[in-house]
Amino acid sequence: MRKINLALTLMCFHIAAYSQTLPYPEEGPAVFVWRIISVGAAQRAGFVACVAKNDLPFWRDLKKKGLLAKVSVFETTSVESSKPEVPAWNFVISSEVANADSFLQALEKRKGCESAPGIELRRIETLKTTPNAHYGRETVEGDHIAREKQVEFRIEYIAVDPAKLDPWNEVYSTIGGPAVGLAIRDGAYFSAAVLLTVKVNYSQPGMPDWNTIHVLGGFPESARNAVTGLVPPEISPAAYAAAIAPLNPFATFPREDHVRQLFELAVR
Repeated sequence: MRKINLALTLMCFHIAAYSQTLPYPEEGPAVFVWRIISVGAAQRAGFVACVAKNDLPFWRDLKKKGLLAKVSVFETTSVESSKPEVPAWNFVISSEVANADSFLQALEKRKGCESAPGIELRRIETLKTTPNAHYGRETVEGDHIAREKQVEFRIEYIAVDPAKLDPWNEVYSTIGGPAVGLAIRDGAYFSAAVLLTVKVNYSQPGMPDWNTIHVLGGFPESARNAVTGLVPPEISPAAYAAAIAPLNPFATFPREDHVRQLFELAVR
């Protein structure tokens, strides 16, 4: 089984920098609602236009009311891997919210763009951030950097063995998260977020199950900083390998996507 890419960032990008001050992850815990949507090729332009015209002003109003903090819209550019017979989807709307139930109730009171013909809502779920492992950089400044540097995003949908989920999360909070934080601080990686499913609010029949989502933002090689120095031993690849070894095998990957972020539809 493949090892999870977020934990391998140190090796994949040759991260070797360290100072006495570690970067701080975003304040948390934060709550997200994800909507996973399938949009037919013929409906793609109309769907994006609808979101811009109708959903975006609605989201901004929810932000003014304190129900919503941020929205990011991702569109699949390619599917790296998928389990057989997994239904297709190609859009994700990720909303950071104050309260998931209040936000979903507000959505239910109106007819959103995902209700149009040729568009199917595959799944709605509520997630929370993993302590010390959320470096989403979903800010106006972060969006500017991502666009300028042509950041490449990927989403990993991961089904972790429920019996091993707590110890695995502990490894990420104490080793994986701080290690990725160093990579981001030193410009070798752009962003990383480890989200844990709290509740599946809706799932279309035939959809696979998962309980963890990784959203990873990487710089193209031409824009990646070269870094030198030493990784503290407590968050080194060797430390991660030793900590995770007793849990293997612990996860499967129902799907992994390369995605682009539609910055024009973001709320910050």
